Amino acid sequence: MPYTYFALTDLRVSRLCQGTAFRDLPRADDPRALRVLRHAIERGINFFDTASAYGWGGAETVLGKAITGRREELVLCTKVPAILAPTREGEAGSPTRYSRSYLHQELEASLGRLQTDYVDLYLLHHFDPHMPPDEIAASMGFVARKTMKFPLP
Repeated sequence: MPYTYFALTDLRVSRLCQGTAFRDLPRADDPRALRVLRHAIERGINFFDTASAYGWGGAETVLGKAITGRREELVLCTKVPAILAPTREGEAGSPTRYSRSYLHQELEASLGRLQTDYVDLYLLHHFDPHMPPDEIAASMGFVARKTMKFPLP
């Protein structure tokens, strides 16, 4: 498997990234998805992308199971949505803002589902037209300082 460095970081990632937004499998804690993820790890893929909105936590849960005992070898990216989980199956979630408390709460929930104490990349999944970009950046900086493996100064 060929590897490279992610942008200007020291994160060494496989050139292939395995996502968890499965199109033909449930985005859930599903044995078939678990087999796909474990197979990717066995083939040398060390870069995984997920999001709390994929199966509303289901994809993160199955990824957490797949990486058990191998966390230090892997690079994890998860994304936070600008919508809340729907209250009922099949309904749309309501919009929310990328406030400091929301970003922190969602990251803590993702960490629990992923069964880890840090992620390597934490991204915004959507555009938030209601929050000024400088407020979002400040909130992300706050969350990063509290949860990153290598905190910012």
